[in-house]
Amino acid sequence: MIDDTVQIRCHRCKGTFREKARRLQSGFSRQCITCETMLFFDEDSNDKNVRRTLREARQIRKALREAEAYDGVKKAAIEFHIPILNQNRFLYFVGYYEMAQR
Repeated sequence: MIDDTVQIRCHRCKGTFREKARRLQSGFSRQCITCETMLFFDEDSNDKNVRRTLREARQIRKALREAEAYDGVKKAAIEFHIPILNQNRFLYFVGYYEMAQR
């Protein structure tokens, strides 16, 4: 399972806390849990921590979308009784390992 949270670092107290990546988008604001400073997340921010956090949140959201798409395909394959093979199982069934021993 993919961890769907991103670590946020406060620019004032340097404290860190986590927020769900689905919520963290440009225009989002969050209060620091340590010093209660409002943190504003904007793509054009000069703060490198804000830009890094938004970039990580985008990457996590993309990975979550891809995982959901994979789960949908996997569910459909199971429904139609299609075997789900990883690379080793596939190579075994096509006879690759048997041919390699010759």
